[in-house]
Amino acid sequence: MVEKKMMHFSGDVYLKRLRAGDLDLSARTEAIEWISSAFFSFGSLSLCLSINYLDRFLSMYGLPVNQTWTIQLLVVACLSIEAKLDETVDPFCP
Repeated sequence: MVEKKMMHFSGDVYLKRLRAGDLDLSARTEAIEWISSAFFSFGSLSLCLSINYLDRFLSMYGLPVNQTWTIQLLVVACLSIEAKLDETVDPFCP
């Protein structure tokens, strides 16, 4: 699984797209703020890895312009996938 993750590492392409202005940094910043302020009491590793998933997706695929719901849906998906993989305790149970 680690080898497969390395195959999808964002790398230089993502940095070039960020520097060229191909990606909406304000939407990414808003997404990261939402992830970090998520009220689900997830661990810091889950938050960092969900941001990593977000960056890896954005490095490979573009999102439609002026449709903010797409980045919101992507953020929820990244956080959900990461929580499903790494969170073992239900944050809603005392």
